[in-house]
Amino acid sequence: MKKIKNINHHDLCLAAIKISEQIKKDFPTNKKLYCYPIPRGGIACAYLVGNYLYDKLVFVDDVKIADIIIDDIEDSGQTRERITAKNTTAKFYSLFNAVDFDCWISFPFERGLDNHEYGISTELNRLAEFTGFTVTDIKKRLGINDE
Repeated sequence: MKKIKNINHHDLCLAAIKISEQIKKDFPTNKKLYCYPIPRGGIACAYLVGNYLYDKLVFVDDVKIADIIIDDIEDSGQTRERITAKNTTAKFYSLFNAVDFDCWISFPFERGLDNHEYGISTELNRLAEFTGFTVTDIKKRLGINDE
């Protein structure tokens, strides 16, 4: 099982500042930028980046009209590939890159008040509620072995 790295609020803010500085360099004018935040983690991250850009971002629900795309983490690159195929001119930013870590990254917006990890078990429960399958059925279908 992979180790878990809990990203704290301070780390998240530092990463958002770094990305906002990069966006300022990439888009040096005061022109408003249409920003598509990748659901789910990218939404919180994009709003945080937006705080450091002083009203430069306009959040949009359609990736096709976006100037920039923001995500929380780039893992395998599949999200970037899938999203940028819909808009080849938008610049893609992620606050973190999985290549920089040899562990599972957990963000503050993924944890509860007691620092409880929501992670995969919560996602399996949500998937079970949505599909009507049991968690055991889903694990079998996905080849997840609890041993």
